[in-house]
Amino acid sequence: MLSRMTGSFQYNLITGILMFLSKSYLEGAPRYWVGGSGDWSDQQHWSAVSGGPGGASVPTSADDVFFDDNSFNGAGQAVNIDADVFCRDMIWMNTGLQPALTGAAAWTVEISGSLAFSVNMNHQFLGSYRFVSGNNGNTITSNGQTFNQDVIFDNANGGWTLTDDFVVLHSIGVTSGTFDTGVDGYRVEAQRFVSNSDLPRLIRLNASFLRLDQTFSPGPTLLELSGDNLAIDFGASVINLYGDVGDVVLAGPTPFVFNLLVFEATNGRLSSMTDVRPYFDQIDFNHNGEIRGDHQMRALRLTYGFTYLLENGSRQTLTDLLTSGEECDGFIHLIAFFGSDERAILNFELQPPPFSGL
Repeated sequence: MLSRMTGSFQYNLITGILMFLSKSYLEGAPRYWVGGSGDWSDQQHWSAVSGGPGGASVPTSADDVFFDDNSFNGAGQAVNIDADVFCRDMIWMNTGLQPALTGAAAWTVEISGSLAFSVNMNHQFLGSYRFVSGNNGNTITSNGQTFNQDVIFDNANGGWTLTDDFVVLHSIGVTSGTFDTGVDGYRVEAQRFVSNSDLPRLIRLNASFLRLDQTFSPGPTLLELSGDNLAIDFGASVINLYGDVGDVVLAGPTPFVFNLLVFEATNGRLSSMTDVRPYFDQIDFNHNGEIRGDHQMRALRLTYGFTYLLENGSRQTLTDLLTSGEECDGFIHLIAFFGSDERAILNFELQPPPFSGL
């Protein structure tokens, strides 16, 4: 009898310890950077408490990481990312020592929670960020720092909200989950904004200004929205494409309802292969333009002295007016195209007042 009780007690004790360890691992533990400059993978730079001894484990996806006044002992010291790294929240405190986050483009930071940079740091890391939280309520605070490579959001159950302006030198990708630019209409800048999977996605642009600019890196600027299970609220947003070529590509069953789309690019191209005709409150072409597919627009603004290609057989419905820009300087050329062949169908000069309709 005693032997049985002892065995039962041992079993329960071992089970309890394993459950405790499992719970502790899942909940994670805080990790504080200590000891000045060093590599992320060096556990001697990680402590369980602020300013404490190093030697704690390197952070996992369950651990929150902190960089504070006790992390550095001299100006300009750097935390170097030397491998793919993981954490839950990443929090940089304000410090007068101007620390840096560095690392090569080959590496990725995967964050399972929120991110807050400091205004008093130097973000020099050249790699990508992946946000993979399975919960809503995560926030991203840039504090004036720039992301130097792609930023990807990917968890169908996750949600991320911006708390200030968001500048990414390459691509913003929403693979799954909820991406919200914040109710205050923060500025979002990138070369490409892409959401083209079939996983559940919700994008809220609110009153943000989305600037897609080729000056960040080579190649065309791109807004691509496609695939099943996409819901997007354009709100009062303004989307502006710059560079030599600016592409907007729409596809799938989503009923797109844009506010204002502006092509500042030398060659602006709008292409739609959607189940429902996209609607635009207004589209501005400030240089040459090309329209493929069917669209509905309240207002289409073209500019004198430039050429606009319309796919033959496509249907463009203007429910309000077609304006010509502010300066009467030359002709507006409208050309219908058949693949590689072109045929001029309209070649006219607009006179005030602006006419409505084609």
